[in-house]
Amino acid sequence: MKKLVLLILTLSFISASYGQDVYFGYKFSHLKMNNFSERRVEGLQLDIVFPDNHLGIHYEILWGKRYFHMPAAPIGGAFLGFGIAGLSDSSKGKVAGVLIGLLLAAIPEGVSYNVEVHEMFEFAPYISPLQYVDINDKGREYASAMAGSLGVRLNFYSANRIFRFSPFIEGQLLYKKGDYSGTSFGATASLRLVAD
Repeated sequence: MKKLVLLILTLSFISASYGQDVYFGYKFSHLKMNNFSERRVEGLQLDIVFPDNHLGIHYEILWGKRYFHMPAAPIGGAFLGFGIAGLSDSSKGKVAGVLIGLLLAAIPEGVSYNVEVHEMFEFAPYISPLQYVDINDKGREYASAMAGSLGVRLNFYSANRIFRFSPFIEGQLLYKKGDYSGTSFGATASLRLVAD
C-alpha cells in the first residue's frame, strides 16, 4: 500500500512538471451493490487533467468497512514484471522485468473527458475499467475481483482553481459471474498540487 501511494505521488509530481493540472483529494461515497450491505467508502484520489485536450486520468485507493479498492494495473504489472525477472537468467532480463512491471503499474484505472461549462464549472463523464475490489459481508457474501465503473463528475472550482469540489454518481460492476452490480454517489474535495 505504501509503495502504491508513493507511485501515485511520484506520477503526480512528474505530471505537474509537464504542465498538467494535478488534483489530489479525499473521496467519500455511499456504495450500494447487489448481494452486499450498503456502506460508506472513503479514500484518496489522484486526477491528472491534460487541459489542451480535456482528457483526464485518475487513480483511487478507497476503503471502508470490509471494503478495499485500488487500481488493477499495479497488481498485473507486479505479477508480469516479477515473473519476467524471475524467469530471466541475466541481470539485464531482471532489470527489464522490473521496468516493465513499473511501466504497467502506471496505467490509470480510468479516463475522463472534462467539458468546461464555465471557468469555475465543468462536467466530466468517465469510465474506469481497470479496478480491483475486495468486498465482503461478514459470514454472507465475499468477492475479490476486477471491476469497472461508468459515471459522471461535476467539478466546481475556486476562483484560482486551487480547490475543486466534485460530486459524482456512478454505476459499478464486478467482473464476476452473478449479479454484482451497483451504484455509488458522493464527492471528492481536491487541491491542485502545483499552482501557476
